[in-house]
Amino acid sequence: MCNQGEQTRNFHVGRLHVEEWLLAMVVTKIIIPRGSNHSTLNEGDLVGIYCIQNGVVVDWTYTICDHMLKAWRLTDFKLPYVVLISKFIVHFGVVVEGELEESTGLLNHVSTLNMHKM
Repeated sequence: MCNQGEQTRNFHVGRLHVEEWLLAMVVTKIIIPRGSNHSTLNEGDLVGIYCIQNGVVVDWTYTICDHMLKAWRLTDFKLPYVVLISKFIVHFGVVVEGELEESTGLLNHVSTLNMHKM
């Protein structure tokens, strides 16, 4: 989407309509998740939102794979797609005894109270 040397810009979701805000949350929390600051969109998020809104064909497999590789390379990047990976582990009977685990709390959920504030 942009070259390594280029400077990227961020955009705030404060002035988006409800539908656009929800789409931004889907992109930043589900499709290309990150650990924090879902109210600031980067260029990759904006491209994803634009593609979804305008029916542009996207290779989501490549996008998700690239995102997973980034999580693997960067030490401060949390592994995304936890529920999906957990279902794979259970389905294929992978032994995970002794592995690190992290549980999610209420901070990881969008509540109905947040929806009414819009």
